[in-house]
Amino acid sequence: MKNTFKLFGIIAVIVVIGLSFASCGDNGGGGGGGSVGELLADGVIVDLNLEGTNLVAAAVAHANSNPEAGPFVLRLRSNLMVDAAATIGEGVHLTVEGIGGRRRITRSGNGNMFIVNGANRSLTLGGNITLAGHDGNTLALINVGTAGTLTMNTGAWITGNTISAANQGAGVSVIGAGATFTMNGGEIFDNTATSATTGGGVRVGNGASFVMHAGAVIWENTTGGNNSGGGVLLVDAGSTFTMLGGEIRGNEATGPTNNNAGGVRVGNGAFQVVTGVIYGGTGANANSGVTNDALLVDGGTAQFGTMVGGVFTPGAASLNSTNNTIRVVNGALQ
Repeated sequence: MKNTFKLFGIIAVIVVIGLSFASCGDNGGGGGGGSVGELLADGVIVDLNLEGTNLVAAAVAHANSNPEAGPFVLRLRSNLMVDAAATIGEGVHLTVEGIGGRRRITRSGNGNMFIVNGANRSLTLGGNITLAGHDGNTLALINVGTAGTLTMNTGAWITGNTISAANQGAGVSVIGAGATFTMNGGEIFDNTATSATTGGGVRVGNGASFVMHAGAVIWENTTGGNNSGGGVLLVDAGSTFTMLGGEIRGNEATGPTNNNAGGVRVGNGAFQVVTGVIYGGTGANANSGVTNDALLVDGGTAQFGTMVGGVFTPGAASLNSTNNTIRVVNGALQ
């Protein structure tokens, strides 16, 4: 249907298309048939407050079939349960956010919630949205693969996911050449990885990159396997983790060996800190573990320095494995 209206003296035309997703399955006991969403001409998909239908999978499937209509924004008015991974297709750029209050998408069963694997595709988590996992899951809530892009903004949360698979991040796995995760804000917390070479919050590897900005917080995540990082694990040559702001605090590594860090473990790759705090010591915010609670550099490099025009210039000295708080402000180690 077409509606023509005047807004602040400007004539606008909005085409509203009912999306009938009844065949996409019932997840959580509600639902039934009928239209569960509206797609506006500007790519905004708004759910109609019908719980129990997998609007996420339906919205992504629609976007994948019509990438030229995007970029897309999925605005949730209700909490949803999903039972399968939603894979972002080529040419699709999707933002998910809550409206009218905080909204939660919960993963039932095992596996990822979102997969962003390949070039020219992206997922952005906006405000008032929570992605929640559960105890006994197998994989990260979000898997960012080769050349895929994930952005997390203020008001987005990733929480409550416990995974058993090795070589993963419980919250986010960023794995593959050109895979990027930019954390402009938001929080990753209360996630647990129980196997080896894992990140309780985030794992970065195989040539991927992760950038944290001011306002981003990774806190109270846990890892239990060897060669792991409670907050972040960075592995593989060519992978980078850059802190331009943010905090890593209160994470824990409970693995059976000393090759773990409560805060950040650098197994390989380049850890670059321009501004940010990784808490150590014994305070309430301290990362904890067997040893090297704040930072363990087991390979690769860890340096503080400056960033100009996207080029990192390291300071006079490198960061070393430490149990103490690391605080860097504008390239200067405090």
